[in-house]
Amino acid sequence: MKKIFTLAVAALMSLAASATNYKEPLTVELNGIPMPCDPIDVTVDDNGNGSYTFSLANFNFQGMPIGNVTVKNVGATACGFYTLLRDNEAVNITEGDDANVPAGTWLGPSLGLVNIYLNGQIKSDRLSALLNIQSNTGMTIKVFIGQNAQQLGQVPNSGFEAFHTASVDMYGSNKVESDEPNNWHSFMSASGNPVLVYLAGWMPHTFISNDVRPGSTGKQSVKVIALNTGISDETTGEPVIANGTITTGRMNTGSTTATDVDNNYAWSAVDSSDLDANGDPFYVPMNTCPDTLKVWIKYGQGTPNEAHPYATINAVLTDGERFQDPEGALDENGESAFAKHVVGQACNAKITSTNGEWKQMVIPFDYSRGQKNNIEPRNLQITISTNADAGKGSDSDSIFVDDLELVYNYKVKGITIKGKELEGFNKDTYSYNVNYDGELTNDDINVITDGANSLASWDIVSTETGAQLNITVVSDDMNNSSNYTVNFKGATTGINSIKQNQTLGNAKFYDLSGRQISGALQHGIYIVRTADGKTYKMLKK
Repeated sequence: MKKIFTLAVAALMSLAASATNYKEPLTVELNGIPMPCDPIDVTVDDNGNGSYTFSLANFNFQGMPIGNVTVKNVGATACGFYTLLRDNEAVNITEGDDANVPAGTWLGPSLGLVNIYLNGQIKSDRLSALLNIQSNTGMTIKVFIGQNAQQLGQVPNSGFEAFHTASVDMYGSNKVESDEPNNWHSFMSASGNPVLVYLAGWMPHTFISNDVRPGSTGKQSVKVIALNTGISDETTGEPVIANGTITTGRMNTGSTTATDVDNNYAWSAVDSSDLDANGDPFYVPMNTCPDTLKVWIKYGQGTPNEAHPYATINAVLTDGERFQDPEGALDENGESAFAKHVVGQACNAKITSTNGEWKQMVIPFDYSRGQKNNIEPRNLQITISTNADAGKGSDSDSIFVDDLELVYNYKVKGITIKGKELEGFNKDTYSYNVNYDGELTNDDINVITDGANSLASWDIVSTETGAQLNITVVSDDMNNSSNYTVNFKGATTGINSIKQNQTLGNAKFYDLSGRQISGALQHGIYIVRTADGKTYKMLKK
């Protein structure tokens, strides 16, 4: 079912404001359960300072009216053909103005201050976005906007189910074609010397395969093979073997010497305006930091080579500037000219034969190279080859690839209270009861997560028996979350709790953003200022 969206967005390259009407599919999940929803207006307005206001008006699904959801400071990053959106804000959901919804029945205001995690992208006239709404009541609402919203933070076509026809010719004649997976590229779409591009690509290296990994819900994988190019190495005179290679970037063929990594490599840059035969760019926009790459492969050599037995997978998260793999010569510090553009890397260059069976590779990302660069991710280049050493494979080496997944961690690894570790903590146990004598504030708590860039928030509230610590961790792609509770019996929070039946006289009530509340209080946390000047924190259940 199509939903109509009104969208005022930055112009794609210049980020200048414009207004366009959009029609995008909408999916809503409540605590992980998919639910039908009503039509909704979405607006994205340029604030004129590099940020945007993202609004959902009269958000309502399955007869559950939520209200108006407004995120005011969404960061936007130009990324070639894309504009990437990202933010994490605490907001109050306000009542809608839909005449069909009775006043006072909107659920959003009763949730109090909620954390909204937003990840999205705009390409041309299409919007994809995920809003992960975390309330202090334990309710999680995820709103997926657009056809590709559920793939944000993943490599497009990671199941290798979609292919397009790529071709190469010799100055307009002798055209040959092959099947390339969408968003992936082989020698058929290479840059470089046109004659060498033709010689490397005139025999197809990539094929659609019906051989899929065990348990896959898909129907296809990609088969990649190495081939004898029929030309001789200009240095050794030996036949040049073109390793079977696919990349989310673009191959460059510039030398008949296979080991010439200054001219033969895979490369990408978000400022490249070239498109492949399917109309996709030679890069994958990525503003998230995955923790692990998982991919299924089946690998074997046509002629076993004891000196060079390995296939390779190399995923490099970059700042979007030009990057190539292999990176080429190293300087006196052991770094390449491209090292300054690296955010993180997941590499396995020692993949041995799987003896005709599918095997899942689990490769962690290492962010140590990028820690000193102080740069943000914008592009993910993945290159998969039938041999880890240039030109050292054999004719008919093959690697099948299926179901690639980027994994984002979202759990707590450790909790400390005033510098002391919470005894008995386990990241898969979500509730704890602790005896504690003394005062606790948010500043006394430190939370360590298991994700490279996962997002953690926590708050301490007063209870009848002491204090309660509530922790929420959200994955860096905003798609998953976990919630932990620690009950401190006997603790105080430093702000007295007021019982629900206590007489408050002429007290004034404020939400956590400092706005005064008039009328009946909804469920949530409030700051109370009494007539004698005392201030309290109150939990309205």
